[in-house]
Amino acid sequence: PAGERVGTIGAEVIELHPDAAVHWRFTSGPAEWLDTEAVFRLAQDGEFTIVRFAHRRWREAVEFTEHCS
Repeated sequence: PAGERVGTIGAEVIELHPDAAVHWRFTSGPAEWLDTEAVFRLAQDGEFTIVRFAHRRWREAVEFTEHCS
């Protein structure tokens, strides 16, 4: 079943390494997100996949920053 759309974002892929990492730059969405970047790095640890996440390049630290990082 389809859920209610709460909001949308747009992003461009800055860097992509299949099975290892992806780096996005947000091009639309919440005003605070514009031109910020998200990085996901993947590492294998036995049968587990470790995901490291960073949300970077905020213009200023506000309460929303903590929520999204």
